[in-house]
Amino acid sequence: MFDLPKYGDGVCLARLADLLDLLAVDRARLSRISVVVTGSNGKGSTAAFCAGVAHAYGLRTGLFTSPHLYRFNERFQIDGAPIGDGDLAHMVSRIETATATISARRKETFGAFEAMFALACLHFQESKCDFAVFEAGIGGRYDPVRLVGALVTCVTSVDYAPLSTARIAAACGRISPNIIAIAR
Repeated sequence: MFDLPKYGDGVCLARLADLLDLLAVDRARLSRISVVVTGSNGKGSTAAFCAGVAHAYGLRTGLFTSPHLYRFNERFQIDGAPIGDGDLAHMVSRIETATATISARRKETFGAFEAMFALACLHFQESKCDFAVFEAGIGGRYDPVRLVGALVTCVTSVDYAPLSTARIAAACGRISPNIIAIAR
């Protein structure tokens, strides 16, 4: 959908914060109404469950997940319905214009997930959501969803299967601050 590389230049949340500012996303409000779901397994199901509960309670609810099952539009839902094609095209155009402005100023390239995250934030704000659920991408310190500043974070199971116990023990001091950083 976006003509951007999968990853942007380096791990730069400041670039994405500039984008949200240019789009006039109210991050303070977003922080108050959002939940971030992170982990290795079950993020999408847990995020959908959280959004379903909020919607059943009567809240206008946004859900941002990745990847999609059938159509790109599914990644951005309001009350269980994917964003419409026309609204998506309009939002993509706005995000592309804003990313081009910031990329030229900062001399940095945005990644596709950063653009999708910004689209979700803007869509939820303009749809006047009462509650928003964001599924983390890469997770940890450099995940764009950190910019939500959610007061509530859900961590699903974390998979260490490919690592030996010795490697896990040696890496814990380096891994845990980066994984837990998403909750700050």
